Amino acid sequence: MGAVQPLVERIRRSERDVVSICDPGVVMCVSCGGDDCRHREIRRRKGGVSGRYECGTCGKKFTYNPGLVGRHYKPGDITGALEDVAMGKSSEQAAQSLVKTGRIPDPATVWRWTRSFGSLLKKMTDSIAHRVGCQWSADELYVKSMGKGMWLFGVMDTETRFVMDYDVSPNKMMRYDATNPFAGAPAPAGKVPDAVTTDALPGFASGLRGALPGGRRADTLHRKDAGIRKRHSNNNTCGRFNGTLKGRLKSVRGFHSALPALHVLYLAYYDLFGPNSGMGGKTPAEALGVILKGPNRWLTAIRHAALLGV
Repeated sequence: MGAVQPLVERIRRSERDVVSICDPGVVMCVSCGGDDCRHREIRRRKGGVSGRYECGTCGKKFTYNPGLVGRHYKPGDITGALEDVAMGKSSEQAAQSLVKTGRIPDPATVWRWTRSFGSLLKKMTDSIAHRVGCQWSADELYVKSMGKGMWLFGVMDTETRFVMDYDVSPNKMMRYDATNPFAGAPAPAGKVPDAVTTDALPGFASGLRGALPGGRRADTLHRKDAGIRKRHSNNNTCGRFNGTLKGRLKSVRGFHSALPALHVLYLAYYDLFGPNSGMGGKTPAEALGVILKGPNRWLTAIRHAALLGV
């Protein structure tokens, strides 16, 4: 082995410590982050019941409803609509599915939920990405966006099927550099993979060199001749995910942004809530040892992600 040692711990799936994430039980101040908070009153609004608290440290009075402050619909209605959109329904269909609750939101409201909560759940996936293993794969997918063809590049942990990061670009061949998706993976946190499997796209090689500590000297094997029939050099798991994502996007006519909100929400759904038949029905997050608990796992993840920045 060379002078530069790989920084990654070789973590086997059976040896990972299991972490259970539940609804936060301790109220934290939204201003200073202190936990010396007193309950003042209960407020009943259209969006449900919320508690009003006062911080004993800074004196701030605030409504404690992490991730859902200012929302005028019940948390169960919001998370139900988000799951419908992730599973394949349009914003209008997801809004109509709430007819039994007595309040039907505008489809534009559902789309705003998709945009805001997708970005929030991305914080959740980023917070657990350091638990990935040492074998990565990367691949690209052709999508239609902004009236033209775009390429979505993703980096995945081969062992757990966890999508760590992604990038979008109108270029594919010689003009694309995959530094962004590799830099957004856990490499900046001090984790270098033992091996990365990609196809022969030149942008993957240059991006890997630019993102990993040590550049060309990094002790990482880059298999850049992946093929579907090659036993020891294939990125079939990443290609299978691309097929799943393509199946979700094929019914959508087009998008008005380079990285649409639907892409971000679906990728978070896949990592946190999507059961994977290749892992016995576990989600990629569960394969990492992260268990979301509670009657509403979407709500648990949203509240946990909202408190990450406190």
